[in-house]
Amino acid sequence: GVQDVIKILPELTKKQRNILFLIIGQDAGYYEKLKELISELKLENNVKFILNCNDEDRNAILELSEIFIMPSEWEAFGITILEAMAKGNAILSTKTEGGKFLVSKENGLLYEFNNFKKLQEELEELIINNKIRNNMQINNIKKSKKFTWDKISIKLEEEYKKL
Repeated sequence: GVQDVIKILPELTKKQRNILFLIIGQDAGYYEKLKELISELKLENNVKFILNCNDEDRNAILELSEIFIMPSEWEAFGITILEAMAKGNAILSTKTEGGKFLVSKENGLLYEFNNFKKLQEELEELIINNKIRNNMQINNIKKSKKFTWDKISIKLEEEYKKL
């Protein structure tokens, strides 16, 4: 789904020039094709790849970021969404299992995979509307604290006792 975000960036950068879209992850065989798309759309100054990123660098990047996009077609839980929430990012996610479980109107926005129009509208809203974005960021820091290992282990123990 990263290609979907890249495809809408030309319109967004007309309104907000200083957008920087960081793609963090591994090359799963799509890297060269994405680089071609970025070149074709003349987005070399707006899109950067960070391949093979370690945890420390990823956390530092998330702390500097304001919006986290999970454009996946499928995602079970979405640990990356939770990590971004903990670092104070507003979330924009596709309606995957993880997205629907972790994202609500208080902390982010959801859209259907491949719905370019909705993706662009929602991302533009988060970029332009500081108040909404800031509220989501604050709410995400609070919400992410519900998922600490201490709290998860207590809930798991409660479930075991029910058996």
